[in-house]
Amino acid sequence: MEHGVKPSKVILLHTLGSAKVARDLRKVLPHVLQARVELKQVNEEDVESAISTVEKVAKRELEAGRRVIVDITGGRKTMSAALFAAASKLGLEVYYLHLRDQSYMNKLYPLVPRGVQKLVKLR
Repeated sequence: MEHGVKPSKVILLHTLGSAKVARDLRKVLPHVLQARVELKQVNEEDVESAISTVEKVAKRELEAGRRVIVDITGGRKTMSAALFAAASKLGLEVYYLHLRDQSYMNKLYPLVPRGVQKLVKLR
């Protein structure tokens, strides 16, 4: 993994509309990342509620002694904004995976050549 980050746990935030994709990812990601995957549904129409949910989840993980890193790459702009707001409030690291070639959009991370990816630390 880039920057020496190898997650032991991934908490995937999703909306009602993306629940099926989230469930599918929960099946695949443990094999790709060798990490546990937890799903957490948020309401994309209520940004304050989404921020609160992110804060609660992050605080729980921090209190358990885990390092929390936020990736705002996927999802809708409102969700990315909520993630960034909560992460900033808690002083968490925030990353974004930039694709230099848009033809790889919506492909699973392991299927995207490293040369077209750039991991950007935003915070």
